[in-house]
Amino acid sequence: MAPPVPAPENRRPGLDRLRVGVMLAVVLLHAAIPFAVHPLPGLTWPTRHAVPSFQLDVLMWAALLLVMPLFFWLSGYGAAQALARDGTLAFLQSRWRRIARPGLVFAALLLPIELHVWVGGWVMDGLVPLRKLQSFKLGVYDTGLWGPSNLWYLQNLVLYSGLFAAWRSVVVPRSPRLWTDSRHLFLDSWRDRLYQFQCRFLRAWTAPQSSFILIIAGASLLALRPAILLGFEHYWWPEPVKFIWLGLFFAAGAMTQRVLRREPAAFSLQASRWRLAAGVIVLATAAPLLIAYLEHASAVAVHPCLTANPDPGQMAAIDRLFLGAVIATGVVLTTGGLTGAALSDRRESSPNLQRWSRASYWIYLIHHPITGACHLALSRTGWTAELQFILAASMTLGLTWASYCCLVEHTSIGTFLDGWQPTAAAKRTAAATKQAA
Repeated sequence: MAPPVPAPENRRPGLDRLRVGVMLAVVLLHAAIPFAVHPLPGLTWPTRHAVPSFQLDVLMWAALLLVMPLFFWLSGYGAAQALARDGTLAFLQSRWRRIARPGLVFAALLLPIELHVWVGGWVMDGLVPLRKLQSFKLGVYDTGLWGPSNLWYLQNLVLYSGLFAAWRSVVVPRSPRLWTDSRHLFLDSWRDRLYQFQCRFLRAWTAPQSSFILIIAGASLLALRPAILLGFEHYWWPEPVKFIWLGLFFAAGAMTQRVLRREPAAFSLQASRWRLAAGVIVLATAAPLLIAYLEHASAVAVHPCLTANPDPGQMAAIDRLFLGAVIATGVVLTTGGLTGAALSDRRESSPNLQRWSRASYWIYLIHHPITGACHLALSRTGWTAELQFILAASMTLGLTWASYCCLVEHTSIGTFLDGWQPTAAAKRTAAATKQAA
């Protein structure tokens, strides 16, 4: 049996519910992709349904707009909590064991499997010949295929964690000095200014002001490159504008955690519900703008399984600005409402909820190729898009949950994913116990 992982201090049960909900939304998002009326530009998939569903189109796009901002908000909150508890060096070591190392291992194991599933689907549909499963020289089908797949989240998270640790190691309160070293006078003065700025910014980080800051920054980024949210660009290295966009939510989660350390009751459930309702209304009104963007003439079809992102240079600047402002407002308000409701949730976590919360990392890591394989298995049935979606989502959740219970929970794989590392005292205790037995 794997050794238990110590529970974080000041754990908020509402965040467990939010974490499980976001994980389920990711599975539903990927399960709905081949059945959407408006496919996600830049994203390849092993198969497409001949008769897409409008309802699943709405589900896919609603999940797509909200899932990754919520993921990175949760990651920023957890990173700030871990950094404050463990210190910089221990934090970076835990990020390596918990995120970077599993990401590298699962990329080596899963990406080749996923590649064969994707190309195998195109072979089944008659889009590429069978010999391509050996050579993988796919010509135009190479576009959008090569990259870290869904593991790009871990890639970004490692970089955010490193930048966050670097910021905290530089901008920290310093004790008074008995003498002044002129060689470090300039650097120390800038450190003092940055620390003062950080303190003022945290004091101003109330719910309305934080939303306003995120909306202005997000609207500017979306107007510059709408594809950072309304498309998928598959590269081996993070796209800079998308990296900044998602970094805003990581920083928002980190700052929220620091504010709650000083004011534990800073978020109210009623205010969070109002923000959530306002965000949903704004996103609903943004639907016509989103459809107009996706159906823009510059969004050309690269091949039957891939549509390129519309060219923002061929769109009017006012249209891009309006689109970015409306969608950024809806995403920020909805994300703020959901996170605020989770933080103000005082109900205790049930054992089943905690178990699903622990399993969410494993499910996220392995669900992507399983979902694609389920779509291929159902693609020849001739069933409706809604029925295939329900079966694909159910099969994915069933297989990933069963694999967690059998292969991960209470095993060395679970220990590896948790990043648990026994202390010297724990090692001595285990050795003494083994010797006594």
